[in-house]
Amino acid sequence: MAIKLDFEYRIVRSKRKTVAIHLRDGQVEVRTPQRIDTAWVQRFVESKSDWINTQLSQQLKNRSQRYRMVDGETITFLGRELELQLSQASRNKVYIEAGKLCIEGRIETAEKALKLFHSWLTDQARTYMIPRAEAYASRLGVENSLQQIRFRKTRSKWGHCSSKGIIQFNELIMLAPASVVEYLIIHEVCHLVHMNHSKQYWKLVASHYPDYKDSKSWLSENGHRFWFDAVD
Repeated sequence: MAIKLDFEYRIVRSKRKTVAIHLRDGQVEVRTPQRIDTAWVQRFVESKSDWINTQLSQQLKNRSQRYRMVDGETITFLGRELELQLSQASRNKVYIEAGKLCIEGRIETAEKALKLFHSWLTDQARTYMIPRAEAYASRLGVENSLQQIRFRKTRSKWGHCSSKGIIQFNELIMLAPASVVEYLIIHEVCHLVHMNHSKQYWKLVASHYPDYKDSKSWLSENGHRFWFDAVD
């Protein structure tokens, strides 16, 4: 007898060899090999229903803690608390003044204000993070391995270093405390030496940032707040 589930799910079949459950934004997706029987998938999901419900509840809680793009919202920038001030103006401008992060322009909707904010935040990230990353690369003797630093807002990772020497950061990290930003920079630059997470890699990270575990844990526990909800 089938168990009544508290959620709906979608089955996505492909050439993969294993079954996996993926949850994002309250949606449940079951990825399976092509020939897996639908009844088997149902039983599998039922067996994981307690875990899925727990994860969905946590996602709902995390979503409720996200920053909102509304006038008067308190956000952080490099750990400093700032009050959002949204104003209509003929020219677009974003700046910090007297404890406020002011967003001015043709911002008839929260989405437009959010777009201006992300553009400003990316500029701030470039100015703040690139010189620091280059300085660490020089200190480690791998400045020639660092080919490029990019910024992209991705949900999967806060940072990434490719084997080609391209480092990518999520600009939303600028909303974290400066110590956490520093950790992320060191984390990715150290991958220019060790393209793995071996003991040698973490030893190198620790030699430049002894308290890296605190920042790593902080980001894991608080990073979900930096994904803005646009509210109109």
